[in-house]
Amino acid sequence: MKLAEARKWIQLCLIDIDAAYGDTVFDEWMIVHAAGLSREIVYYAGPRYDTTSSFQQDLQPLKRRLQDRYHVGDLEFAQDAEGTAFDILIMAGDNVFVIFNNTRLSLMAIAKCTTWADAQLPLVKLAEHFHGDPLLLR
Repeated sequence: MKLAEARKWIQLCLIDIDAAYGDTVFDEWMIVHAAGLSREIVYYAGPRYDTTSSFQQDLQPLKRRLQDRYHVGDLEFAQDAEGTAFDILIMAGDNVFVIFNNTRLSLMAIAKCTTWADAQLPLVKLAEHFHGDPLLLR
């Protein structure tokens, strides 16, 4: 799929997550192309204007996972993410990741709500969608 279609699917996913959870879960998300040591933010939506200065620091909880061998459609949670550190990633294409974040709450705090289990289902569906139709940036 192309970038515009991926953005639409992600935005629909976020609507479904918020509806199931009963509140806004992720106020920040981005599409990142990660090739070797290079990380390019292809698309960003969220409250922070300067995403590049804190990107490497906020990526730390997921960084180990980025170095693992992933397949398109894989979904990863960073249970230890605190503050503005990124919470969730989905491998959306070849070296392309979608990263979700709550800039106010940790994933552990979000998970304390009983509706979190149902709110994760749209993430799984989005990951499955990318598995069947990967995001192509070039």
